[in-house]
Amino acid sequence: MSANSPVRAAVPLIPSPKRESGYCVGPAAQLIARDIGEIHSRLLDHRPVIQGETRYFIKEFESNPSPKVRLEKLRSQWEAFMKEDEQQRLAIDEEQNKAVLRLKEQYAQMDKELSKMAPF
Repeated sequence: MSANSPVRAAVPLIPSPKRESGYCVGPAAQLIARDIGEIHSRLLDHRPVIQGETRYFIKEFESNPSPKVRLEKLRSQWEAFMKEDEQQRLAIDEEQNKAVLRLKEQYAQMDKELSKMAPF
């Protein structure tokens, strides 16, 4: 800290032959200065947070397959899905056509039977 800093100016200075500036601070002021230093490092020093985020990113990046491999896997899954979907669609269309033919045959037979009955 410099002699002109606001924290130092608020603390009463005691002359001391041990320091170059000629002043030292009392034990309470030293505790306050230490607390201010800790607060400053927690608020303004983001290195530990950034290091933690970097470690997390690296861990996630190494554990997951590369995006290109993942994209190729998704494409192959999508192609398989589309093939299966087309096969199911064809099967459904075939069943529908069969059902329509059966209904036409049933209606034709019912029409024959109705025509055999005497009108009222």
